[in-house]
Formats: sequence, structure tokens, C-alpha cells
Amino acid sequence: MRTFYIVRIFHPLEELGTMSGPFQQVEQMELGRQKATMRRVQKEKNFRLMAEKVVQLRFNRIYMDGFPAEQAEVEILLYNNFIEKQFPTFLLIASLVQKGAILMGTEDPELLREEYQYLQEVARVVETQELPEGDYSWLEKMGQDILKRRDDFIAARIDSTLKDGETGVLFIGAMHQVEKRLPDDIQIVRL
Repeated sequence: MRTFYIVRIFHPLEELGTMSGPFQQVEQMELGRQKATMRRVQKEKNFRLMAEKVVQLRFNRIYMDGFPAEQAEVEILLYNNFIEKQFPTFLLIASLVQKGAILMGTEDPELLREEYQYLQEVARVVETQELPEGDYSWLEKMGQDILKRRDDFIAARIDSTLKDGETGVLFIGAMHQVEKRLPDDIQIVRL
């Protein structure tokens, strides 16, 4: 039997680097500045509560969405970059690695490139206000397709690398549905 924890995380917009501006605009347009700020504060509080639980557990393997598989040099660069920028999820992962867990490359690099191009297109559309309000269905469909293919790859990667008797954890954004694609011999625990 394999045990697998799924931890829902929020990705700070700062993780998008130069593309964060348009996404902050969209969030503020949808919610208003005050509600967007309150939402972010609540997400940060929820993260801290979850992190308190996670650090008390022991894991053999750690998986993280957005982290490329089979590219060790890229993994190390990304990991160090996100630690340096003090992104909360990576600081938590660093503490788990210090306790002996192995950080695994999790995603298909080609799908990550495809999603990055998709996000660039979304940012461009927002910045140029190219589409009338509400006419984003083709962008949503494209995003959902990429997300599904990423989830398929992530589930296959977990299945092929998490050994019998091991405990793993996946830090993943709220829109993903990886657990639906994992085999039955993996016991899922949601945090």
C-alpha cells in the first residue's frame, strides 16, 4: 500500500514573474481591490495552518505542480530560485527535504512550456483588452485541456515513482484533479 497526501495550495501571483501584473488586474476587476486583498490574506492564513500539519508528518517523496520531471539541472535552478524568493510553498518543501524527503520532478516539461505560452496569451489579451467582456470561452477551453493533460502526466509520474510502503505528498493548485487519476492501491489523504 502507498499513502499519498494531497495538499491544495495557492500560487502567489508573484510566481508568474513579469506576467503577474495582468493577472492582478483581472483579480481586482473581478473582486475589487479590498476583497482581493482579503482573499489573499485568508489564503495565506489557510496555508500557515496547513503547513503546521504538514511539518509534523514524514514523507519519502515530495511532488510539486509546476516542477519539471527528468531535468535535474532545471529542478535545482527552480528550487533554489523559489527558495531565494521566499515563496512559502518552497520554504515548506525545503523543511521537508531537510528531514529526508526526496523532491521529485513532477511535470512534463513540454506541457509546462505549453501552459506558459497559454498564460502569456491570457496576459496579452488582458493587457490589450482585445476581447469584449465575457468572450473568453476559447481561452478557458484551452486552459482546461492543458490542465487535464498535466494531471494525467502527474498521476502517471506519481504512480511510477512512489514505491510500495512509501508515503508521498503532492502540493498542487486547487484546479487540478490528480487524485481522480491515481490507481486504487494509493491511499489518498487530503490536507
